[in-house]
Amino acid sequence: MIEYYPTMSNDGVDLPQRNRETKPQTAPRLSDDELYRALSARRRRRLLYLLLVEDVATIDKIATVLAGWDATETGTMVTPDERTEIMLELRHVHLPRLAEAGFVAVDSDDDTVELLPLDDAVVDLICQSVESEDEARS
Repeated sequence: MIEYYPTMSNDGVDLPQRNRETKPQTAPRLSDDELYRALSARRRRRLLYLLLVEDVATIDKIATVLAGWDATETGTMVTPDERTEIMLELRHVHLPRLAEAGFVAVDSDDDTVELLPLDDAVVDLICQSVESEDEARS
């Protein structure tokens, strides 16, 4: 899997290149169409919301939290097969999309996902979209 990582932070400081293929990027901004494509999936918004709290998490932990979120929403237990499906979706759909859009860095050596620096307006958008889901269910 090809992973994309910015080579420079928003303040112009070089970022470490930990044996990864890199693609220069800047933090996603509200004016970027790619931001809305990346945020179009509920699972990706929830993943980012989790990373706003955790900063770095393993893919396994992310899958567990997302499975729990689904179980809470549906009122049913998530089966091991469903959790495996979530892991596959993360690895092959959601994480590559978020990495390409500049939201996360994925380290395949230790199976972790790290939230990259985001504009405050983007953080607010992520929080409002996930929190509004809870309000809509109440």
